[in-house]
Amino acid sequence: MDNPLRYQMTEYDCGPTSMLNAVSYLFRRDEIPPELTRNIMLYCLDCFGEDGSTGRRGTSRMAMMFLSNWLNGYGETGHLAVSSRYLSGREVNFSQNGPLRDALRRGGAAVVRLDLEGWHYVLLTRVEGGDIYLFDPYYHE
Repeated sequence: MDNPLRYQMTEYDCGPTSMLNAVSYLFRRDEIPPELTRNIMLYCLDCFGEDGSTGRRGTSRMAMMFLSNWLNGYGETGHLAVSSRYLSGREVNFSQNGPLRDALRRGGAAVVRLDLEGWHYVLLTRVEGGDIYLFDPYYHE
């Protein structure tokens, strides 16, 4: 990783920030095409606030599913060796042979949605023994 991980710029952009952090974690700066960054930002922040303003409720699960599918298609074009799998329901667990642990053990990363008194996306980067390494893009002073 030659790119530092980033913190959110607003109260609402944990989803795209975590996805960009995953890309930064997995690829060198000179490997990352600009359309990848553009599309991550374009497809996220799709939830409307109570007053109807765009993005003020963050990024939906549907947007992340769409982004996961887009990443797979993009990887198949040969522009970047990237693949993604969207997990939901019972698939999201840390069982020894589960897909999350498997991805982390093989050097991958996972963007996960947690309920921390409200929905929030974070980045998982590795697993060692019983420890799972997590980067929270929300900056706490």
